[in-house]
Amino acid sequence: AADTGIGIVGANPLALIMPVKVLPDKGYGDIATGARGIVYAAENGADILSMSFGTGGLPKTLKDALDFAYQTTILVASAGNNGDVIYPPLGTNYPGAYYLVLGVEANGQTGQLASFSNYDPDGPFFSEDGVDGRNYEIQIPGVDIYSTLPNGQYNKLSGTSMSAPLLAGAISALQMIKEYPSKDVLYGDLIHLKADFAKIYSDDTPRTPKIDFVTLN
Repeated sequence: AADTGIGIVGANPLALIMPVKVLPDKGYGDIATGARGIVYAAENGADILSMSFGTGGLPKTLKDALDFAYQTTILVASAGNNGDVIYPPLGTNYPGAYYLVLGVEANGQTGQLASFSNYDPDGPFFSEDGVDGRNYEIQIPGVDIYSTLPNGQYNKLSGTSMSAPLLAGAISALQMIKEYPSKDVLYGDLIHLKADFAKIYSDDTPRTPKIDFVTLN
């Protein structure tokens, strides 16, 4: 949303948006169409993909599309809104759970995980069952987010589908003023940095080296 003084302003009002519709108005569709949308966006120069949709499995069609898009884009997707742990058959929501994708959980105004958000108790580096490296990496505000509605209207909405585009917009703003040598470095900054998000706009932000160990019983 542009900074017009009316309604709201987006996470990055300078971003250019490529709308790619892969679902009908009822909000559900098929994997093949979603995969085609991902490939289309990547082939046509999208820098970041914000994906507020999901499915419980990772069919080859979707995986191949994500693998292709990851070569040139940053992938961001919602974790889902069932209030379930990431492990199947509960809260595994792809593409958000795929290890190449920044899976976004929702938190509330106090910074606590929202009750509706799917979540990953293992944290962003380890998958307890070892399948596909499934993880949700980041929590972003997703409760009572003031947003646009059709016909020039606005309202407060909640869900991880509100969180994912906020992260995508913030990353796009960051990339406009800070060059990263790779997506791995960017992902590491976003996941590890214990600071105001705005502070990672500065190259002077102090970074504390950190190694994550996981103990298996």
